[in-house]
Amino acid sequence: MGRSLQDYPPGSDLKLTLFHADTLYTCTVMVLPPQATSWTIVPVENPTPIQEQNFLAWLGETLANLA
Repeated sequence: MGRSLQDYPPGSDLKLTLFHADTLYTCTVMVLPPQATSWTIVPVENPTPIQEQNFLAWLGETLANLA
């Protein structure tokens, strides 16, 4: 009792039991490795026109304005 998910290595299968609407459910879930929570966007040296369009559509800013 009281173990945290950090006590289980990635790939471990855990049995999860819960109640919903007066019904008991049991299922197996797999522990996954920690996921990244932040990223860094670095422009390429010579972006293609489509890369520039995608950047503008995604971030609402042109690559030229980043300099």
